[in-house]
Amino acid sequence: HVAPAVAAVNAVIDDVKRACWCVSYAHTAKYLAATWVLSKVGKRLSLGKAAFVGFWVAFAAPKAVEAKREEIDAATEVVVAKAEELKALARSEVLARVDAAKSRAAELADAARAKWQAVVSGLTGQGGSPGKGPAKAAAVGEE
Repeated sequence: HVAPAVAAVNAVIDDVKRACWCVSYAHTAKYLAATWVLSKVGKRLSLGKAAFVGFWVAFAAPKAVEAKREEIDAATEVVVAKAEELKALARSEVLARVDAAKSRAAELADAARAKWQAVVSGLTGQGGSPGKGPAKAAAVGEE
C-alpha cells in the first residue's frame, strides 16, 4: 500500500538529482522555476497556513473533480487540441527555418569552394597541380 508513495518519492529524488547535475536543461529549468514559485509562496504563507491549505486541497479537490468531471474533461480536450495545433505550427515554422538555414549553408559552401578553387588555380597557374607554381608549370610544358 506504500508502493505508489515510494515510487513518487523516488521519481522526485531522481528529478532533483537530474536538475542538480544538469543532465538536461529542461530538468534544471523546472527545478529553478519550482524553487522560484516556492520562494514566492513562502513569502505569502506561513508553514501553518501552507499546511492548512494543503490539507484542505487534499480533501476538497477530489470531490470537486468528481462533481465537475465532464466540464474538466471538455476543457482538457480543448487545451490538448490547442496544444497540438500550436505544436504543429511551431514544428512547421522550425522546419522551414532549418530548411532555409540548410540552403543558405549550401550557398555559402559553394561560394567558399569557388573561392578556394580560384585561389588554388591562381597558385598553380591555370589549373596545374598544387605545389607547382606558374614557372614550374611552364617549364614542364617546354619539355
